[in-house]
Amino acid sequence: MEKLICANCGTKDTTEFRNDALWDLCVDCYKSWLEHEEYLKVNPDEKTRNYYVTVTQTNNFHIEAKNEDDAKRIALEDYIWDEHQTYPNTYSYKINAVKN
Repeated sequence: MEKLICANCGTKDTTEFRNDALWDLCVDCYKSWLEHEEYLKVNPDEKTRNYYVTVTQTNNFHIEAKNEDDAKRIALEDYIWDEHQTYPNTYSYKINAVKN
């Protein structure tokens, strides 16, 4: 029989355990899932919902260059695109979440 790895923890063999809907979970993860489902029956407000989240990060660089293509090359090769920017360069972000 082919050895299957748990889809949740990624470490335990699921060969010995099969369930119609959750056959790719090991015994420990399956028990944890059942406990969570029982918890949600008692606490329905705790149920998670599915969201589509978009994070848009913007870096604005002030670059001295020979031309537009040179400025693009410098931005790609010489700058780190993260929140650690010094004036006059800036970093900003926008997070949008929409319920699926």
